[in-house]
Amino acid sequence: MNLRNRAVTVVAAVTIGAGGVLAMGATAEAAVRPVSAHAPSAKASQTYRVVGVRKGRELAVQAAADPKSRIVGHLGAGATTTGTGRSSHGYLEVRLGGGRTGWVPGKNLQRIDVKRR
Repeated sequence: MNLRNRAVTVVAAVTIGAGGVLAMGATAEAAVRPVSAHAPSAKASQTYRVVGVRKGRELAVQAAADPKSRIVGHLGAGATTTGTGRSSHGYLEVRLGGGRTGWVPGKNLQRIDVKRR
């Protein structure tokens, strides 16, 4: 069932002590918006893989969380990178070589687990 952007009604009955009912049939509405698989949450020192980029192509790394900002580097399809923990407007900040950082769309990053020894 697709629950994207649908309201869900929650019905609750709360009991107190030996069966005394405080409220019955109370309803509340809440919007259900599933977390997108292509929008990872920013987490410091998290490792990501570049996705959604054709083999042989590169993802532009921007100076700011804006597609019109200056390009400061590139990440190839399938490349791995580390996040800084910062996010803004659907972009995640990542670390590049040489201590540089830049911003890429979160939809182009997939969080991966790296086993550390």
